[in-house]
Amino acid sequence: MEINRRELLSGLTALTVLGAAGRSSYAAGNGMQFGTVSSASLKGINGTAEQEFEARFPSIEVRQVPLGDNWEPAVQTLLRQAIVGDKPHFVQQALNYTKLLTSRKLAQPLDEFIEADGGWEALGLPAAMKETVSVDGKVYAIPYATTIPVLYINRDLVKAAGSNPNSFPNTWAEIFEISKKIHGSKKDVIGINLEYDSSSAWMFQTFLMGYGGRMMSPDDSAIMFNSDAGEKALELIAEFGRSGSVDMSSAQARRAFSAGTLGINIRTASGIPGVVKESAGNFDFDIKALPVLSKEGLIPGAGNGLMMLTDDPEKQKEVWEFFKFMLSGAGQQILVENSGYMPVNQNVAKAGGALSDFFDAHPLQKASLQQLDRTVDWYAFPGDNSVKIFDVMVESQRKLIAGQTTPEEAMATMVDVTTKLLGR
Repeated sequence: MEINRRELLSGLTALTVLGAAGRSSYAAGNGMQFGTVSSASLKGINGTAEQEFEARFPSIEVRQVPLGDNWEPAVQTLLRQAIVGDKPHFVQQALNYTKLLTSRKLAQPLDEFIEADGGWEALGLPAAMKETVSVDGKVYAIPYATTIPVLYINRDLVKAAGSNPNSFPNTWAEIFEISKKIHGSKKDVIGINLEYDSSSAWMFQTFLMGYGGRMMSPDDSAIMFNSDAGEKALELIAEFGRSGSVDMSSAQARRAFSAGTLGINIRTASGIPGVVKESAGNFDFDIKALPVLSKEGLIPGAGNGLMMLTDDPEKQKEVWEFFKFMLSGAGQQILVENSGYMPVNQNVAKAGGALSDFFDAHPLQKASLQQLDRTVDWYAFPGDNSVKIFDVMVESQRKLIAGQTTPEEAMATMVDVTTKLLGR
């Protein structure tokens, strides 16, 4: 059963004992236990990576241990298991949970290993991602993959609306005009959709950071989204509702796009391979980067990475070897060939790198890769109420698109709830 996001972390402090049946017995057996999300795509990617790694290191066994069907249920399971001292040797988790797992003294610092292999840049990791995985100046996670929101464009609907899909505009004002022409041009056809219900209020974060804003101050002591950038972000979201959008969930929007009844969808680039299969023979689609909102703007990627939990020195060495493999050309190739995720290793993705031929042959996935140097990771609020805050932000976005609130009212609600739940 899927765990509701509102249940994340609730009641964890009250958990003092877990029954034997609820324990994973990670100590049993040899090798390394790898805590993972059990989605089909990640299970396949990680399974292939394990086989390749074990072929290179036959003395080290890696075993996937599913913790949940998404990042939030998985982190909940891990925190519960850790209370009784039962946890895997390392986990794959959304990078915005780095601070949470560090505060619970689960994630181990990785600086010693990183420096021994030449440093952050030598591993090919973008400088912009380091802040997200660092706490008090120490690194606690290694980015593995990231994805950013992109425009999925039904070329057939754009053309039918009288626009040229080969010269698709790169400003929101022009995109909204095309959406208005598409919307209602045929029965049940929708112009545009913004996946406002994405985890961590991802679309609000995308526009906020795109305008040069940030969610909180660097030390998490002060709210910063109630800024000019935040106001512009909410106004842009409201414009979707005035420009051919309707109130529908991400799942509904994805079905509509695959059915050829949605003109433009803003969603994660990680879904590109799936849409290629679903649309084959039905309609032509294209991928475009989101319009640049400001020169200083950044893009919050929905990144996942690897966090070392074991404090056993010998196990740590084995875990680090696996981390390095996942960052290598071979590891990153497994990722991109089986998903729409972007590799985080800039050295293998650039021209002449291990993956340059792949991206030349897959131009749809290359569109998001071009923005990797502007990509940071999405934000998570400190403490146990992060998900509750994001729930309110998601609902505020829904109301804006549905025309049930104004940007000013939405901002006031978001600030009020965030202030109360953070205890500021």
